[in-house]
Amino acid sequence: MQVDVTQADREAYLAMNMLPEFDAADVRAGLWDKVTGLQAFARHRIQAVRDQADEIARLREEVKRLREPTPAMIAAGQAACEWLKDEEAATVYRAMIAAADDGGR
Repeated sequence: MQVDVTQADREAYLAMNMLPEFDAADVRAGLWDKVTGLQAFARHRIQAVRDQADEIARLREEVKRLREPTPAMIAAGQAACEWLKDEEAATVYRAMIAAADDGGR
């Protein structure tokens, strides 16, 4: 299966190979796009992009998980409000809960 070769793939291929200028011009023109080496560069780029997308998705899930208040955090906040019996602390706690419910916005 052949993949699409980008100009960046061609330039990377040329940087790794000392080709005569007439061959380099053919590479830049896309005439060598079916050559195994260029296909390897293109496949590597495609896989790197996929790996980066997977890592971004994983990190987004991790951030989402970290932003969620845990039951222990909620209980601690409630206990702190009860312990302080302070309206200001209760107001701050309610604002924290509201922000968590609103996705932090």
